[in-house]
Order: sequence, then C-alpha cells, then structure tokens
Amino acid sequence: MSNLRRILGAVAVTSAIVMAASASAQEVKHYRFAYDQPKTTGYGILGDIFSDKLKELSKRTMLIDQYRPTPQRCRRRPA
Repeated sequence: MSNLRRILGAVAVTSAIVMAASASAQEVKHYRFAYDQPKTTGYGILGDIFSDKLKELSKRTMLIDQYRPTPQRCRRRPA
C-alpha cells in the first residue's frame, strides 16, 4: 500500500509539472531577424522558409519578425 501511495504521488507531481510547463509554453515569443540582402536572394528566401517552418513546428508559439535594418545599423565597424 505504501508503494502505491508513492507511485500515485509521483504521478500527481509529474502531472502538475507537465501541466504547468504546457501552460507557460502557450505564450507567443517573437524573435527579430535582420538581413541586409534583398528579399529575393537566397538569404531572404531561406529566412522565409525558416520562419514558416519554425512557426509550423512550434504551433505558432515562436514567430520571427524579419526586417531590413536602417542604413545606420548596417555600418561596418572599422578593422
């Protein structure tokens, strides 16, 4: 009887942890992705493919916001 209580207790604790984890996983996370190439290049196309696949696999809980940075952000650092 003692073993049965331990097993049921472990199942209850595991269920609570899984439910809490799945509840927090429902929040949508946005990631920003900047690219300095035209959208029609392989870099832009693969960025779209990656974004779509991530959205699909995460059940729309992880989204990538793609944008072109302003010229000020594209400045190269001096060597």
